[in-house]
Amino acid sequence: MEFILINIFYYLIIFSTLGYGYFFLTNFLKLNGASQVVEINIGIVGLSGLFFLILISYFTNFFFPHNKIFNSILLLIGLIYFIFIKKNFFKKDFLYLILIFFILSIAIFVYKNHDDFSYYHFPFAYHLTQNKIIFGMGNLGHGWRTPSSLFYLHSLFYLPFIEYYLFHIGPILVLGFSNIILLRKIFIFDKKKQFDFIYYLNFLTFIFINIFFYRLSEHGADLSGQILSLILFIKIFEIINNFESKIKNKSENLKQIFLLLLLIITIKTYFILYSIFIIFLVLFFFKKNFFWNVVFNIKIFTISLLTIIFLIISNLSSSGCFIYPINFLCIENFSWALNKNEIISANNWYELWSKAGASPNYRIENPDVYISGINWISNWIKEYFFNKVSDTLLGIITICIIFFSAFYNFKKKSVNRPNYKSVYLIIIILFLVWFFKHPALRYGGYHLVAFIIFIPLSIYMQNFKNNYSSKLKTIILLIIITSLIFYGRNIKRINSEIIKYGYSPLVKPFFPVDENVFRFDKQIKTLIINYNNCNQKNNNDCLIMNPKIKNFRGYMIIYKDR
Repeated sequence: MEFILINIFYYLIIFSTLGYGYFFLTNFLKLNGASQVVEINIGIVGLSGLFFLILISYFTNFFFPHNKIFNSILLLIGLIYFIFIKKNFFKKDFLYLILIFFILSIAIFVYKNHDDFSYYHFPFAYHLTQNKIIFGMGNLGHGWRTPSSLFYLHSLFYLPFIEYYLFHIGPILVLGFSNIILLRKIFIFDKKKQFDFIYYLNFLTFIFINIFFYRLSEHGADLSGQILSLILFIKIFEIINNFESKIKNKSENLKQIFLLLLLIITIKTYFILYSIFIIFLVLFFFKKNFFWNVVFNIKIFTISLLTIIFLIISNLSSSGCFIYPINFLCIENFSWALNKNEIISANNWYELWSKAGASPNYRIENPDVYISGINWISNWIKEYFFNKVSDTLLGIITICIIFFSAFYNFKKKSVNRPNYKSVYLIIIILFLVWFFKHPALRYGGYHLVAFIIFIPLSIYMQNFKNNYSSKLKTIILLIIITSLIFYGRNIKRINSEIIKYGYSPLVKPFFPVDENVFRFDKQIKTLIINYNNCNQKNNNDCLIMNPKIKNFRGYMIIYKDR
């Protein structure tokens, strides 16, 4: 029964998300007809739905918790809208949708999630289902200081029957909709069309994300952001590549770029660095009217402003920082704010950890000296480069060799090459910032390393005189192999969990939930009870003797004793 339930709600969430995506696109991005949505494809519709649901989650959390009644109504509205518009895009995209999410469905069945899931990902999402916004949550624990929009998204999937057992579905949705975007570019339906740089880049990205990011239970928030960043890079290359195309097409691409960028920066705050692409777009299209028509479109401007406001409030309410843990962006005067020394310490800890100066088993001496300059590089190479980065590089190079061999052609063609150097330079700058500040692949490194290799390879390969009809069998074979690797590695993972933990995905597919994951919710309730008791006594000494709690503008603000 549980096996059937988890599959039913899996597809209900997918279809409901698409309903909200269609609503968002038609009402906010000014798409005037269903044919345009088909042209954009269900992948973009799906990501738009995720973005819109995140905005809904941010906004409604000001007023009430995301309980089962609210979430059920929200799910139903999305499903009704999906059913209402399904005829408009089923013909071309429905096969992609069902096939991709059927293959990805194996990732739902998880016994062991990543360590941070039980530490704060699950508790944070669950907290949003029990309470409206509470200021000062960062004082309850380290994990509460780094909110992600995926936690807000997952809180909307607290539903009857399924409870909270799909709080790990966000990465599956991101990977699934991203795959549809990529596959629609791979299957171009023009048998005579010659392959270009964008085509090869799409294909390499598809292979990379499905082989390297196969274990979705380990994604957390970092890898979903990296997958979306790859789609963002490709979209930016596309708008440069199609510079001479119709203004309408460029406007649509530009809207999608803004949408992706807004979605990415809400997932992890270090992706705010990717806003540098806005500067690039301004410089590149400065004299083009269509660019400014999109930028100053009242709906797009409002959506962008709301997203930034929600992101700032989410960070401020948890830690007192506009962007945690950047010290100069933190306001210590707020009653719930963290001490700046603690913020500096946390920032240094992130850097120390990512530079291989600390692990669960050891911590380097003199950490401040270690993380400064290039003192850390030799130890990082020894402790992290071998074998983590080296294995990743070996895997990427292996993909490139196989891919190059599959599409190699002695016949060459002349190619009109747009100027990609500026975008490639930005990617290299982002790579250098990553390397010198937080050089852990999980913290925004995988996709940068991959694209630094994929881009020049794709540019070189576009010289080959290949077309769709001549390479169709090769295309299908590579997609099948990639899918089999993804599926096979997940089968191996599940089999390992069956042997090690006694997991039974067909009988009891839900991941185990330890009572410890509810610790923060219990702590919040205790603090609120203490606060109410003190209020009834009307005794200030009571507040001093208990954990310091205050009522601030209608919300409960919790902050620790200093």
